[in-house]
Amino acid sequence: MKYMLNIFDLDGTLVDSEQAICKAFNDTLLHFGKQPIADSVCKKYIGYIPFPEAIKNLGVDKNEKDIMETYRYYYFQYAEKYQKLFDGIKEMLEELKGKILISLVTNKGRDGTKITLQAIGIEGFFDYIVTENDVKSIKPHREPYDKIIELYKKEGKSLVPEDILMIGDSPLDIDFARNAGIDSAFASWGFFEEKELHQAPTYILKKPSDLIDIDGIRDVIKLEISPELDLHTFLPEDIPSAVLEYLKLVKEKGYKTIRIIHGKGKGIQRNIVHSLLSRIKGASDYSVISFYDTPSYLGGKGATVVKLE
Repeated sequence: MKYMLNIFDLDGTLVDSEQAICKAFNDTLLHFGKQPIADSVCKKYIGYIPFPEAIKNLGVDKNEKDIMETYRYYYFQYAEKYQKLFDGIKEMLEELKGKILISLVTNKGRDGTKITLQAIGIEGFFDYIVTENDVKSIKPHREPYDKIIELYKKEGKSLVPEDILMIGDSPLDIDFARNAGIDSAFASWGFFEEKELHQAPTYILKKPSDLIDIDGIRDVIKLEISPELDLHTFLPEDIPSAVLEYLKLVKEKGYKTIRIIHGKGKGIQRNIVHSLLSRIKGASDYSVISFYDTPSYLGGKGATVVKLE
């Protein structure tokens, strides 16, 4: 697999919440004596700037607490009736679940996020959810990313930027990925158009199922489970995903010592394997305790012995 973790935005990426948000937004404006705005204008505020700031920009001279209490009052009335998953989202999440890590980062508040996820029935898909209430600085600041990585680290999962893909529909999501140093995928079915992005994403998704191919879920190689893995038939770019899958499978089998055969040659495959093992050493998913070159009479630097918990 190319990526080990997918981080999703919520509104405009997974959920078509435009009606619910814009109805609540306009009811808030009316509540404070201001004229409503067109949905086409309203949706550009979604996830782009904080709602109190957006409301104040439209002439409401109230404090943030009053604005948000009023907005939430109306939003909670509309959340269940006027929100739905975009086509193909649930099927995509079902295919990803259990194969890679999945988390959610949203600039929405914790209460609104909970109501949205419950209303559309996808709250159980995510390992972690980071909302505006969980950080001091929201997207596009990288703090939500650091929060997610720290949460995984506490359960023994070691991740580096190359392992992670951010999926979102707004300029803030793509900027967030850039600030975090990770790849990004633009959800073109959302609230924003590609021309509105501040910078180019790594990928452009035309439909949710495109993500399955980018993650490489369908290309996971089926491995024979034995204490030995021979990598001679693998391309260098396929080695990390093959080794990671193999380690999970041998862990399930209960093996304590395995051997990965990569050959000597120029040492390219050996370096890939050793770099990967160094990175995941101690991670609970793989249980790698130590690794070393095999003794000379068993192949020397042509193979690596791996000790597992």
